[in-house]
Amino acid sequence: METVYDVIIAGGGVAGLYAARELSKAKLKVLLIDQTSTLGSTAWTPAITIEKFSLPKEGINASFNEVILGTLKKEKKWTSEQNIGYVMDYKRMTALILEQARTNGCTVFTESTVNSLIKKNEEIIGINTSKGDFYGKYIIDATGSAGILLSEIGLRKKIPCHPSVGIEIEVLDKNQYLKKFEGAISVYFDKELFACGYGWVSTNGHDKYKIGIGESEVTSSKKHPNLESRLEDFVKLLLNDKKIEILEKHGGSIYGGHNFKVKKIRSKNLLGIGDTIGSFNPFLGEGIRHALYSALFAVDSILKNIKNNEDLSNYEKMWGKIHWF
Repeated sequence: METVYDVIIAGGGVAGLYAARELSKAKLKVLLIDQTSTLGSTAWTPAITIEKFSLPKEGINASFNEVILGTLKKEKKWTSEQNIGYVMDYKRMTALILEQARTNGCTVFTESTVNSLIKKNEEIIGINTSKGDFYGKYIIDATGSAGILLSEIGLRKKIPCHPSVGIEIEVLDKNQYLKKFEGAISVYFDKELFACGYGWVSTNGHDKYKIGIGESEVTSSKKHPNLESRLEDFVKLLLNDKKIEILEKHGGSIYGGHNFKVKKIRSKNLLGIGDTIGSFNPFLGEGIRHALYSALFAVDSILKNIKNNEDLSNYEKMWGKIHWF
């Protein structure tokens, strides 16, 4: 007789992991499935996120209390006496949340591809994966921009809008060329460098900084921006052609922003969370807080449905009130 889980979560990003931790803490039988071998780059989030969602502080690389906006020739700085936000080690943070979920009793399968939903008489009863079929009472689609399960039943398109693309490097600044950015997050809007986006510099702790550029919703009719050459130009201008050690480079694309269209974020016992429903905010590249709120609302709705038989439509109502922020 096959095991029936209370909740199956497809996807091990921060939203899926948070949902797994909270639902397993409530003593539900939870299965988390992810295609990667190591669940969980760096990312920033407002200070309130750490406390609001009880995120492990060991996953923080640095804090910042300054924000700089403008162009390389003309900028404006705002300084606070308190921390405005944190720069997180995303891999470390997600690994810590994963360990918390496992401690709570969550079952985790990695290196497993999510293929499709399993239905019986039009009811969703589980998911098919590369490791077999799994059955659950509630299914959470946390598969990120792919939106595998929601797109399967037409709640969103597989490609919901034009992607936002970005590239970023982490550097070690032993000579303190970037000293002005210590304890700060800075965003620049120089048109000659960033046609449809912006560049950023942020503190990352211990003489380390992140430098990157992004373009919002790159269309097929527009020539794909040469991000690497633009990033090189940006770094040269920041450093006045001085050399600096590059520790890591990464980049990618994501769907999000005002043109991201989702018909519904839930169908019966299937709930979409995080980047699956376009929680990413392309302005300043901040999406962790939004993803976590969607997971929090999904968890709350499932628990209230189990305990008080409250309708799962509460999930859409909660997300509808807050997703714009």
